[in-house]
Amino acid sequence: MKNKQMLYIAVVLAVAAFLGWTPPEAAMGLPLFGFAGATAITDDMDELMKIVFDDTVITETVYDTELMSILPDGEVKTGSEGRWFETSQLYQSPGSWGSRSETGYIPVPNAAAAKNAPVSLKKVMGAIEETAEVLKKIRGDKAAFLTWSDEQFPLFKEGLVDEFDRQLVGDGSAIRARVNAAAPATTLVVDSTVGIAGWDHTLMQFRRGMFLRASPNADGSSPRALVMTVNQIDWDNNAIVVNQLATGLADDDYLFEGDAADNSAGKDMMGLAGLVDDGGIVQTLQNIDRTTDIWFQSYVRDFNGAALTEAGLIQTDREARFRGGGKVNLIVISEEGFDEVWGDLKADRAINDPRAYAGGRSGITIFFGGTRQIELRTARKLPSTLCYGIQTDVLRKFLLHEFEWDDTTGSLWRQVVDSTGRKDAFYTYGSAHGEVGIKSPQKCWRAEGFAVGES
Repeated sequence: MKNKQMLYIAVVLAVAAFLGWTPPEAAMGLPLFGFAGATAITDDMDELMKIVFDDTVITETVYDTELMSILPDGEVKTGSEGRWFETSQLYQSPGSWGSRSETGYIPVPNAAAAKNAPVSLKKVMGAIEETAEVLKKIRGDKAAFLTWSDEQFPLFKEGLVDEFDRQLVGDGSAIRARVNAAAPATTLVVDSTVGIAGWDHTLMQFRRGMFLRASPNADGSSPRALVMTVNQIDWDNNAIVVNQLATGLADDDYLFEGDAADNSAGKDMMGLAGLVDDGGIVQTLQNIDRTTDIWFQSYVRDFNGAALTEAGLIQTDREARFRGGGKVNLIVISEEGFDEVWGDLKADRAINDPRAYAGGRSGITIFFGGTRQIELRTARKLPSTLCYGIQTDVLRKFLLHEFEWDDTTGSLWRQVVDSTGRKDAFYTYGSAHGEVGIKSPQKCWRAEGFAVGES
């Protein structure tokens, strides 16, 4: 009976409102029926709430990067201060050694010396936005999004692979390149990969459709107004074609990924350019100043335009081994550098059976120190005049998780809202937390500045 009475009252009020009658409480600005009151928000309930992490619905795992697979896993620590990793460097062993006479004194021992510092993880994010019409065509069940992302839109996953590769050859600065034009135009000539003069393959730092911010400063501070969009990659002119120029864009400006809301400046994972370095690129690594602590420097050899040969690699490795005691087990080299070494190796080789000859080149291994057989592995984004000798067990990758789509709201998709209102469009995003570290840079080396050409 009570439900019927309430229904009757609701119908009467609806008819009365249609005829123009307003309840006196509403006319005076009072809550109708007295039901309105203070709304409980999360701040009021903060002390009652738990922080709970659920598994995401979809994990977009990246396995096929050129460099990530060679790095051993490291331990990630989580606490109230955030997520970080630590490496411990024992750079001075305890004790002393010396020769004494029969009645001499025991050597006075020295103490051990070590450094340890926490390093925060970096966050790599990716997002996709679609209209409702597109979303309706691909929506089915939880597996439908996986099928869509893996098969219908493979470029997104390729973009993730590309981003991991790019960061792992960089220096953590997120600099893509520098402007190389006295009078910049929308066909924008660029150079200096990672912002370093002379490092080429600059266009591999860009992709069509990406947004760019420009800054006169290497740390990305004081960015130029206006966001530039890369419309085309002009390989013939070593240029990117952008939709517009940032306000006041000038020669030698630094270019970063970024939009009107945020940018990547200084937020990339550390790469080989900073890990295997003598302090010329990254002076302070993992909170250790390489100027003060020179034991945290890698050996860097500048070939100054000389040819890269088998003998040159062996000599570079020997010098680094004498200095830091490392035993390199992998060489990461540019495609051009690989060709130079191959050209040197085949110069004194003979074709044993001319009736069965196959041209080209395959993998190369070189003996170092008489016993170590080392593979040369290419990385396409490396500048042409770069080569790294790596002892892989001193490197670590610290991944809190692989790339995961966020489903905190219970759905992978969220509705787009701008300053005007809600739109009939949806977006989804995901992220990965990680960083790359090194325990002993002195056990690795870098060769640079060698001549390249056709072999």
